Amino acid sequence: SFLLDRTKVAMTSERLAVNQATYRGADDQGRAFALSAGQAVQHSASLPVVAMRDLVATMQMKDGPTQLAAKTGEYEIDKERVTVSGPVQFSSQDGYRLTTSSVAVDLKARHALGTGGVNGSLKSGTFSADSMAVDLSERKVTLQGRAHLRMVQK
Repeated sequence: SFLLDRTKVAMTSERLAVNQATYRGADDQGRAFALSAGQAVQHSASLPVVAMRDLVATMQMKDGPTQLAAKTGEYEIDKERVTVSGPVQFSSQDGYRLTTSSVAVDLKARHALGTGGVNGSLKSGTFSADSMAVDLSERKVTLQGRAHLRMVQK
């Protein structure tokens, strides 16, 4: 046993701060997702938002895992939504790759909205546009604004 002097304990301004944090859940169809961060901080109990660094979101899809990676982002606990301002990398097991500079991902609905430019590659070619809407479950990407697609014959 030990005694703890409350006048000598360090205080923090954050409600919660965690290194190597992982949050796991499932969507309405029972598919698993995990959100991991090198560092996660919730600044206030009244604000259900976790600021994250070095984040990776993994979502289990019918043809394998899909992954989102970014340097920083925020997780809105009550909405199960990840928002990122800055470079974001999406990738899937079958070689699909996508890069955008700002994105909001609804983990439960498996939808993403990207703004600030997007480019990507898939087995059949490459694409780019000003913005995008993605249905991750259906693997459907809708490019918006100056959309370009280059098909590669094999």
